[in-house]
Amino acid sequence: AETYRNKVRIVKSGAVPMLLEILQSETKMVIIELAMAFLLILSSCNKNKIKIASSTRLIHLLVGLIGLDRLTTQAKLDGIATLHNLSTLHQIVPLVISSGAPYALLQVINFCDKSSELAEKATALLENIITQSPESICSIGGAIGVLVEAIEEGSSQCKEHAVGVLLCVCNNDRERNRGMILREGVVPGLLQVSVDGTRRGKEMARELLLQLRDCSGYVIKNKQSKSEIVEQIMREIDQEGERIPGTMLKLVEEMISKLTT
Repeated sequence: AETYRNKVRIVKSGAVPMLLEILQSETKMVIIELAMAFLLILSSCNKNKIKIASSTRLIHLLVGLIGLDRLTTQAKLDGIATLHNLSTLHQIVPLVISSGAPYALLQVINFCDKSSELAEKATALLENIITQSPESICSIGGAIGVLVEAIEEGSSQCKEHAVGVLLCVCNNDRERNRGMILREGVVPGLLQVSVDGTRRGKEMARELLLQLRDCSGYVIKNKQSKSEIVEQIMREIDQEGERIPGTMLKLVEEMISKLTT
């Protein structure tokens, strides 16, 4: 309780403008990274979140910093965690999105090891904020491809969050977005998550496969030789979709076996 009160006192004493000044004028990365770590500590206090987010410039700077190549992995994790803390207040999410967070997070995911903690945290934050603006993903060139790679190469948690983002995008405008998603070759990765992903990942992957099932006429990027098999998968999933989950899982396992032979 005392620690909580101290965090509130620090912010009331003017810490946010001070941190803003450091982040926008300091040239030594070690100082910037210390400031980001301090900001993370302060943002863990609910009473401080509105005060921190009231500095629009600070949010813009934070989003910009997490995309910097020369920033250490730990500093990027701190920045992402701070944005995650702030975005637990729904009224702050539009500011985080308008500051360019979807693009910055996709850049992080694209260039980092997909099985790393950094990829997990970046995809988690992306899924968390994108529910308020799914269309912001579609406007970013290459975004779907990055998420498909995360589904194929990421850790179980990373895959789960990446599937969640694509499901949100598809549900937002199914007729418009399902073809775009399918053309990036997402089906094999979704099938794999349906078999060995997290519980939530499996459920979302199955749901997304069902959302995509009417798209068998699209040519799948880099999967043309397997297009007939994919069409069969979609037809069979469509037929099995209303049955018990165990039947669906067995079907998916059989289809993956076909894809890998």
